[in-house]
Amino acid sequence: MKKLRGLLLVIMALVVVTACGKKEEEVQLTKVEDENIISIITGHVATIESLPKSIELFKKDKFATADLTNDDYLLYGLRASFDMENNIDLTAQEIEALKNRNIVNVSSYMNISDVESAVAATFGAVGIKHVDTIGECPTFIYDATQSKYYVDESCVVPTERIVSEIDKIEYNDNTYYATVYVGLISGNKAYADVNKVDVVADLEPEQSYVITDENEDKFSKYTFTFTKNSDGNYIFTSVEKKK
Repeated sequence: MKKLRGLLLVIMALVVVTACGKKEEEVQLTKVEDENIISIITGHVATIESLPKSIELFKKDKFATADLTNDDYLLYGLRASFDMENNIDLTAQEIEALKNRNIVNVSSYMNISDVESAVAATFGAVGIKHVDTIGECPTFIYDATQSKYYVDESCVVPTERIVSEIDKIEYNDNTYYATVYVGLISGNKAYADVNKVDVVADLEPEQSYVITDENEDKFSKYTFTFTKNSDGNYIFTSVEKKK
């Protein structure tokens, strides 16, 4: 009996040591210093946060690609391509010709190939179905005959929007983790979280708010996870709120 008890204690000790070893291995992350990688992942994070659906997704504390729809992917590609200034200004003659097709208030266009490339660079080969009109600010109008999206920038900035600051980006092998402080601007107030529980600042109309090293601890913290694929792209995996 004593031998059996001793054997069980040894097994339990091995299990504890093994578990601790795995735990230590999980937290051995290296800080990303490459400015190109930082720029790419920062752009991914910013565009995901800019999607109208993101506020509701952040309220879930955790979301992944399974929570995104075709329209989410498409709007991401459009906004990312627009932010990268891939839109090409229309000439006065082109604008007049489009008015005859009831396409008004547009000032530029983007090629579908650029939009699809932006989607693939962040989500991989998901495949997207193009739709006639999508987005609110700006609005994107699809022209299947020309393989273009026209851009209508005559819009009002939403009254609710995410505000954030990336604390650090780390990696382990091909997995990259961006630690991000997230808050919300709603109306004339800045909140410490998307659920609008704690007000951190009262704002003037149309005033912005910036999360800095001095105030970041007031805000909710999330981890964005990306996986570097064989094409060298940093593919979005998930977002999870840190306790």
